[in-house]
Amino acid sequence: MRLSVNGFSLGVRQLGPDFVILRETVEHEPCEGVMFLSIDGREQRWRVKLEKGISAAEVRTPMVAVV
Repeated sequence: MRLSVNGFSLGVRQLGPDFVILRETVEHEPCEGVMFLSIDGREQRWRVKLEKGISAAEVRTPMVAVV
């Protein structure tokens, strides 16, 4: 699993229905990104919105799928 934000690929430790826990601690302003999930060689991707951005001080990063 990984999250792509503005050309950066961030490793994902855990993915929930409305949050993501990243492997790296980073700071990023609110933005949209693309979540990538690969299971048995089949990749799924979908757009997400990080309305509060990414904070290195927070474990969970809230996100919303963009439809």
